Amino acid sequence: MAQARQDAERDRAELRAGLQAQIVAAEQAEADRWQARLAARQAEARLAEPLEAKAAAEQEARAAQARAARTGRAAQEQVAAAQQERDDSVTGAQSRAAEAESRVGQAGQDAARAQDAAEPARADHAEAELQRPSADPDKAAGQPARQQPKSTTRRSRRPRGGERRRGLHSGALDPVDPLWLG
Repeated sequence: MAQARQDAERDRAELRAGLQAQIVAAEQAEADRWQARLAARQAEARLAEPLEAKAAAEQEARAAQARAARTGRAAQEQVAAAQQERDDSVTGAQSRAAEAESRVGQAGQDAARAQDAAEPARADHAEAELQRPSADPDKAAGQPARQQPKSTTRRSRRPRGGERRRGLHSGALDPVDPLWLG
């Protein structure tokens, strides 16, 4: 019995040692599992950073493309507006030029009609001057006629301010000018 007790004691000690070894192995396995989980989380974190950076870069690129598209559209709209303004200005200038040409033509026609209408009056006036006896005492006495200074006998050839604006000074004679009438 002593031998049986010793054998039982030894078996219990072996069992305890085996259980102790299993416990240590289980604890080591648990520690290894925690290490593996920690390493996996760290790897995921390291992997997530570049993925997040990539996603942020892609989002920024899309935003930049949208801004560039808006800027391009705005530039195209500004160009179109400038072209329209230029076209409107050209059309307006052409219209004003055509109106001015029409007024010049009308003024020329009016001047020609006035000249035609004044021709008989000039002829009548010249004939009346020839038939009327001279009332000038210098002519009656046989002396040459006194002359006034040139500045008062002729009008200046420079157009008056209103004539240029109304289109009356186009190189043609002024129908109001007494020199033109004769």
